[in-house]
Amino acid sequence: SDKIDPALPINFTVGAASECVREGVPAFSEQCHHLHEQLENMQVDISFGQKENQLYFTTFRNPISTIVSWIYYKHPNSNKESVSSLILRTKKCAKEAADMSFRYAVVTELMPALGYEIMPLYYNNMREHPVVFIEELANKLGLIVNEKIVRAVVRETSPEYMRGIQKDLANAKERYGGIAAKGKNSRKIRNAEVNGFDKDLSSKALKKCMNEARFHLSPALIQQFQDTFG
Repeated sequence: SDKIDPALPINFTVGAASECVREGVPAFSEQCHHLHEQLENMQVDISFGQKENQLYFTTFRNPISTIVSWIYYKHPNSNKESVSSLILRTKKCAKEAADMSFRYAVVTELMPALGYEIMPLYYNNMREHPVVFIEELANKLGLIVNEKIVRAVVRETSPEYMRGIQKDLANAKERYGGIAAKGKNSRKIRNAEVNGFDKDLSSKALKKCMNEARFHLSPALIQQFQDTFG
């Protein structure tokens, strides 16, 4: 999910992306962008709300991981069979990939051209190289961080550590800050793997999802998620 100031007018991208999916047009293409007239008006909207001396961040995650995680979040009793069935009978993967590709174009091309400073962040980099991820983020913000403290923070906020807390919570009935014994909050840590979706989907559903995502993702995003689409 993106971390851009919600006041920025980019929420329309969901509708724009869905239109391109319906038309069977790659979301990163000029043809797709011309389908949605709001993109043509967006330069005026963004310039009007532009704020000086602000740095914005937006996070991108493999769209297959994103949609599978969202399905489990919205339907906590889901399993591999039910999630695969939903993927096979809908265009959820296509819409997620299209929306991501559309947003990527907005935040890496259109908005910087209008003077916005935006730093894209990637979930796979955060999970695979968390210390480097934090150090680069801090450097971008002009902050000096202690590597020892960074490593301690990474260790105590890792999915593995949080799973231990959740397990202890279930067994000992103790309360931990930010964690609830019941409710959606307790399902924040499901697998947190970069490509955990390969365990969550049938081979048929995974193939369909990959084909739809590959069709709509821009070459830059394909490169970013090359472990899946390379």
